[in-house]
Amino acid sequence: MMEAINNVMVQSMDVLLGWLLHLLQDAALAFVALGTAAILAFVRLFTTNQDLLRRCKADKTRLRELIRAAKRSKDRDAVKRHRSVMSRIAMKTFVAEGKPLLMSIVPIAFLAAWSFARLACIPPKPGEPLTINTYFAASAIDQLTHIVPEEGLAAEGSWIRRVQEDPEKAADGSANGIATWEVTPDSATDPRVLRIRLGNETREKALVVDGRRYAPVIELYDDGRIQAVETALRPYKPFGVIPAIPIPIPGLGRFVLDAWLVGYLLLAIPVAFALRRLFGIL
Repeated sequence: MMEAINNVMVQSMDVLLGWLLHLLQDAALAFVALGTAAILAFVRLFTTNQDLLRRCKADKTRLRELIRAAKRSKDRDAVKRHRSVMSRIAMKTFVAEGKPLLMSIVPIAFLAAWSFARLACIPPKPGEPLTINTYFAASAIDQLTHIVPEEGLAAEGSWIRRVQEDPEKAADGSANGIATWEVTPDSATDPRVLRIRLGNETREKALVVDGRRYAPVIELYDDGRIQAVETALRPYKPFGVIPAIPIPIPGLGRFVLDAWLVGYLLLAIPVAFALRRLFGIL
């Protein structure tokens, strides 16, 4: 269900933003980030009472002055009163943040889904070798598997592989199988489908090699001994320098912010605040 929703989001955004795929990825990412910043800034004009927020800001500035004066005169009761009023104003402005957040979620979710599907990796091109990793249940280890040969697709060595034990264990510590191929498409035929077979079981994995897009990097399967097929694409590093950032989460291991997402946030957030300041939006 979630995959179907994501596909609808990506395909609908292709209609609006597909032309960006003809540009450099850095330019496409910058455009998406600037669009996000504009949404975050200008949606506030229609979802908040700007006059009220300006008065709240002025009141807080005045209350800070009164608190400093009360502290100098050591009037604790006045400090307490002013801080109480400040807290009520802060709560009013906090509540006002709900509407712009809700109105921004949907368009930003569409932009993020499209960016993940179109900008997270370097799109493969015809003539470039691609690494295909296929993951199997432990019961398939030592058995033979193969990719069905297809016209316009060459494999280094044989199409047939023996399933090896994956050196990386599963989350529960159990062993899985893995088989790896290096294939080279000679044209941008689209759509192209890889067919991986193990005994009488066949799984299909889409492959797009037009130099502008890429199929989902990994395809998971609910049952059978072929559990997943992955196209090992190179991750996109914005402007050639922005890296992915690992974030340790106690008790859960490590979460990695992809490089494209780091670049997206580094552009979108400061520009959103700059636009608000430039246009006097609170």
